[in-house]
Amino acid sequence: MGKYLDVYTTCNMYFTLSKEEQEYLSKEDLDQIYKEAQEKVDLVLRAKKLERENNKRGLIDPSKYSILGRKVRRKYAIDFYYFSSINNENSYWAGFIAADGYIVSKNRAVGIKLQIRDKGHLEKFKAHCSYEGPINEYLVNTNKASNNWQCRFLVSGMESWISDLEINYSITTHKSLTLQPPSKLTIEHSLEYIKGMVDGDGCIITTKDNFRMELLCTPKIAEWTSSIVNSVTADYKRNDNSNIRVYRNTPALRVYQVGGPQFLKLASVLKDQKTPYLERKWDKVFQSI
Repeated sequence: MGKYLDVYTTCNMYFTLSKEEQEYLSKEDLDQIYKEAQEKVDLVLRAKKLERENNKRGLIDPSKYSILGRKVRRKYAIDFYYFSSINNENSYWAGFIAADGYIVSKNRAVGIKLQIRDKGHLEKFKAHCSYEGPINEYLVNTNKASNNWQCRFLVSGMESWISDLEINYSITTHKSLTLQPPSKLTIEHSLEYIKGMVDGDGCIITTKDNFRMELLCTPKIAEWTSSIVNSVTADYKRNDNSNIRVYRNTPALRVYQVGGPQFLKLASVLKDQKTPYLERKWDKVFQSI
C-alpha cells in the first residue's frame, strides 16, 4: 500500500472499506482518493462516487451490498440508479423530494410522507423508480376519530440515491433551511424540479378569473426559481424581487409567488412537457389553457 497508508488512516475516520471493496479499487482509484485527501476534500462523498462507478461497471451489486460494503437483504427490487442520469422525469421527483421528502442518515433511507388522498401520486413514483415494495398507510396518532391517515414511501440502504441527489440536485439531509439550487440542470430540467417543489411544498390559488402559484422555500431557491421562471416568460417577467417575500412564520424562509399572465405562460410550458404532476393542483390550470 506504500504511500496510501496515511490516506487510508484518514479515510477510516469517515468510513470503513471492506476487503471486497479494496479488491475492486484500482490504482487509479487509489491515486484519486489520495490526491483529494491531500486537498482536504470530502472523502466520504468521493468514496460514494467511486463505488457508484464500480457499481455501474458491475463490480459491486447494490442489491446485495451497501456503500460501506456491508451485506444487506433486499426484500423488494428498486432502480438504484434512477437519479444517476438527469432527465425531466427524475428532475420532477428530485424537486418533490427536495420539498416534501427526507433523508435518514442512520440507515441511509429516502422517504416521502403524504396525506392519504395523495397516495396515487406516490404510486406514480413507485412505478417510475421500479420499486416493488408497498406504499404504507398509517394513522398519525392513536385518536382514530381524527381520521388523519397518511401514506409513506420509505426505502433504506439507498446510498446511490443519496449520493446522486446530492451531486445532481444539491439535496442533502436537514435541507429545510439550507437547500441550495441545483447547478447541473437545463432550463427544462429546472422547470420540472420547480414543478416538483410546488407539488411538494407549494400551492396554486384559484380566484374567480385568475390563478396564482406560491412556493415556500429557502432564499436561494426563491431567487433561482424567479430567474428560471423569468427566462421562459420573458414578455411578462418582473424586473425586481417583488415576487419574493419573507415567510412570516419562519423568517429564514421565503415565499415565491407568480400569477396572472406570467403564471399562465409558465403553466403552458409545463403542460407541453407532459411529465408527472399532482392532478389536484394543476388540473384546473391545465384545462384553462
